[in-house]
Amino acid sequence: MTLFYSFGLSLCVETFQILTRVGSFDVDDLLLNTLGGVLGYISFLICNGIRRKHYGYGKKRR
Repeated sequence: MTLFYSFGLSLCVETFQILTRVGSFDVDDLLLNTLGGVLGYISFLICNGIRRKHYGYGKKRR
């Protein structure tokens, strides 16, 4: 899901650049922005898992 959202947002930005003639449409930007979005989400999942394990979320507290 994150892959499609990252790709869609990047595609919108690149299309906006073509329509306004502010920048240039570059396929490399699409690929790298999508990859960055996916890697960012994976790092979020890892950090969130560590935080939950460290602070004990999901366990009943007395």
